[in-house]
Amino acid sequence: MENNQSINKPLRLNQFIAKSRNCTRREADFLIKSGLISVNGKSITQMGVKIKLSDIIKYKNSIITSKLIYIVHNNHHKRLKQKELKNLIQENSLQSMSSEMKQSSGINIYTNDEHLIKKIRIKKKIIRVFQVLLEKEISCIDLQSAQEMLTDINNKNNISYIKEENKIEIGIKCYNDIGIIYSIFEKIKSKIISVELSMFANITKKDLPRNEYRYLSIEEINLLKRI
Repeated sequence: MENNQSINKPLRLNQFIAKSRNCTRREADFLIKSGLISVNGKSITQMGVKIKLSDIIKYKNSIITSKLIYIVHNNHHKRLKQKELKNLIQENSLQSMSSEMKQSSGINIYTNDEHLIKKIRIKKKIIRVFQVLLEKEISCIDLQSAQEMLTDINNKNNISYIKEENKIEIGIKCYNDIGIIYSIFEKIKSKIISVELSMFANITKKDLPRNEYRYLSIEEINLLKRI
């Protein structure tokens, strides 16, 4: 009963937008006046409108949700198999936090926090750890060449064999995105079979089985916001 009452309790539209989009009420008012907000399919431009949490509020064509969700998924072979997660993504308009998460297996962070998504996507200094599987073994000389090319782009990186006896699996710790990784191995004529993102900023797939997901902790969320 209490849940139904809170869902149907009137709330000012600009207050809802400000809380959900992490912006000021003045910024929310601007979005409303600009005709970018709709309630249950109807464009709203006047001030002072009240809504219920059960209403469907949209900014342009994206649903604005009252609850911000942060999920990490250990995605195997870039296939989203789990029905529960698919439904969660669709119902809450969740997006991948960065482009390499769509292009690799391993970590994929989903959220409906558009402010954080925008911040992360333009940020350059985010540490990543990739596990690269090559078609053939790579020599120490070629590995050194890859290291030097990465260093030319950004001097904080580390590239090495994951296991000395297996020279087709390479570990890379760097600030660069997945496009740079493919470009470098193409230059040294080493074909990549797969790339797995095993760490993004402070988020890892440790203790998270393949194709499973979990909600980020408050500490993890706060660390992402401080990047």
